[in-house]
Amino acid sequence: MLQNTLILGFFSISAFQDYRNRKINIYFLLTGGIIGLLFHLYSMELSIIEILLGMEIGMMILFFGLWSGGSVGRADGMILVVSGIFLGFEKNVEVFVMGLFLAGITSLFLSVIRRKGRTYRIPFAPFLLAGYLFVMVME
Repeated sequence: MLQNTLILGFFSISAFQDYRNRKINIYFLLTGGIIGLLFHLYSMELSIIEILLGMEIGMMILFFGLWSGGSVGRADGMILVVSGIFLGFEKNVEVFVMGLFLAGITSLFLSVIRRKGRTYRIPFAPFLLAGYLFVMVME
């Protein structure tokens, strides 16, 4: 219960910051990661391997962002690193895939109905929040 509350708060604040400012405070992300690690040191819900694998998803997004010249925001990768600490590999992949799906549907709507061009950027953190909520409801 505490873990769900912590990660929901983390995703909610990240989504709000991303939607409003198009950037997320790096200190907030670092604090979220530290809290996640301390939580797992206390509760031992996930193994170290599961935490590292969960973090790897975000690390791959960070690498892709660097490789592609910034087409993916660094904060999006950092959010997935932190959520991997809390959720582990499987749930973090589910959240990421659901977030991508919802962002894709929204992008399709914006490009077809609203006639937004390829350069129009949408914040991704709100879709990760929605993906998390969807995964938790389906659990």
